[in-house]
Amino acid sequence: MSSAVALLGQDVDFTCIVNDLGSHMVAFVKADTPPRLLSFDEKVFRRRDKYELKPRIGDLHNEWVLTIKNVQESDKGNYSCQINTEPIILSTGELDVKASVFHGPVLHLTKVSRKHMSEYVCVASNGIPPDESWTVKLLVTCSPLVQAQSEVVQASVGSMARMVCTTEAWPRPEMGWEKDGEPIYESNNVAMTHTVSGQYHSVHILEIRNVQQSHFGVYRCVAKNDNGIHHSQVTLQQISHNHFTQSNLIPEGSGMMPTGYSEDDEVDEELEEEMDENQDDDELRAIQVEDSARFSSPLLLISIVLFVGFYGL
Repeated sequence: MSSAVALLGQDVDFTCIVNDLGSHMVAFVKADTPPRLLSFDEKVFRRRDKYELKPRIGDLHNEWVLTIKNVQESDKGNYSCQINTEPIILSTGELDVKASVFHGPVLHLTKVSRKHMSEYVCVASNGIPPDESWTVKLLVTCSPLVQAQSEVVQASVGSMARMVCTTEAWPRPEMGWEKDGEPIYESNNVAMTHTVSGQYHSVHILEIRNVQQSHFGVYRCVAKNDNGIHHSQVTLQQISHNHFTQSNLIPEGSGMMPTGYSEDDEVDEELEEEMDENQDDDELRAIQVEDSARFSSPLLLISIVLFVGFYGL
């Protein structure tokens, strides 16, 4: 897997070519501390607004492509493509992020989008210090774009449920949550929070601390500014109390927090569905994740292993 250089705001691809994969699986991992599993088999494991996986493409159907969207400084680092063989086969590439440089007295931007929103610095230099600089902040007005982090969230009665939406808009939008067309307000049992990252990106969270039967249904996160309105839907589904008591595979938004996972270690809910579909197998294939930055001394080993009668343990 080759290294890549991207400009701020660009999308970048890491391509992993795998021949004779057989029954093994492919995973993409970012060498954070601890390492972060980004995709597993044919599914994105976290933040589908940030990462996209294209599995088994190309003429020979042997290319796996991980796309990192809207690259930022925090995306810098080593990424690895891993196959769960024994020993693990892996290939590593590094992502470097740079600011674009243009030489000349005039900077022209065409087909301006929200991704161009940033600060631009004009520097004049004749080789004799000090240089002179002037900063211009470009704000691009745009209608809201809302995306649910998980379209389906599962919780049991009495547990906690968390629903997450990401929003891109400028000016910053008014954000609200609805259920059955009625607005939701904060209370002792309901909390609404948000965080802002960058000029136009924000994350909005609806948290129900003690889920009751009346809470199950379809929710909408709605964003509105002077340029338009947009929404995304999240369905809160009921599960039994013991459905995941032995599992460490919990989707973002679930009220159940397994041992060993932090709150931002979200797991795609489709992976849970795959668990149900494979209950009758003797053993589901395992994936091991190593720190690609230090191959001789792995920092983290994550194994996902499902056995017959898993839910009966």
